[in-house]
Amino acid sequence: MPRHSASRPLLAVALACATLLSACGGGGGDSSSTSSGASAGSDVSVSNYQSLATPLARTVVNVAGSADVSGASGGTAQGASTSAVRTALRSVVSARAVALRAGGQARVTAVTSDTVACDSSGSVTITFNDADNNGQLSVGDSISLMLSNCAFTADEPAANGGLSMTLQGLQIDGQGIPSALQASGSFNALSVGADSMSGQFQMSYAPASGGMTSVSMSFTDMTASTSGQTVVYNTTFSGQFASDGSGSFSITGRLGLGGETYLLDQPQPFVLAADGHPTSGSLRMRDAAGDALVVRARPGDLVDFEFYPAGATTPSATLTGQPWSNYGG
Repeated sequence: MPRHSASRPLLAVALACATLLSACGGGGGDSSSTSSGASAGSDVSVSNYQSLATPLARTVVNVAGSADVSGASGGTAQGASTSAVRTALRSVVSARAVALRAGGQARVTAVTSDTVACDSSGSVTITFNDADNNGQLSVGDSISLMLSNCAFTADEPAANGGLSMTLQGLQIDGQGIPSALQASGSFNALSVGADSMSGQFQMSYAPASGGMTSVSMSFTDMTASTSGQTVVYNTTFSGQFASDGSGSFSITGRLGLGGETYLLDQPQPFVLAADGHPTSGSLRMRDAAGDALVVRARPGDLVDFEFYPAGATTPSATLTGQPWSNYGG
């Protein structure tokens, strides 16, 4: 089942914006894993694992929802509105990249800006700082996006705020467009409707074998407020994606909920269909004692949640057959 185009998961929008320059279950309670990194007050239990499952499942949906960061143009792996934002931004960035590469023109300043109207309302401003003033995209150059009441369809909430990033590594193709990139930057009160996020990131993408694109994004103290709940990400999202949005990805690191920190690891990467949610794979969230919540994808746009006491290899409680659409998909 394709995702609802108007769902507009904020994290998916953020991932799409940050990468606009680019083109089945195992034992969840593996006692060999460490719980280092979880705060002392963190707690996963039979009484709360279902409530903790909601923000964790939303995170999976949002990452899966931005799967065409690999450069997909025809898939429906992310919401149509997010895809529209990304397509519009990429067209402007690509045009500026070619213009910078052209050279041979009188250049008054190394800083240039383009503002384009969003289809339904508002605008987005893209600013380039050609740090070495060499007329080409190169390491050290910086890019910022600022969205002002930007909506691409009438039924979606407007986006505001923005992001900035500095290029740390770059490969340019024959058309002057980045084919591989490394960058660091920040989200600056990026919001979609009532949801918002701010914090630091590092990201990269590069061609991989078999026509795939390898994508990675790491968040540092990234605070996101979604549906009235605040989540703090010190997390890495990494994967490989095909041009139709299919592929696989993993989520690792630490997740902050309710003032406590939980450890994330991925026993099995999520496998993503071109026009749907993960069909296999498992993500585990553990507390300081080693108790664990496992999110397990299965075919049919469904997800299971399992609670494992510390050291257990079989769950002591489960919630099975939940539609991914319950969590924003």
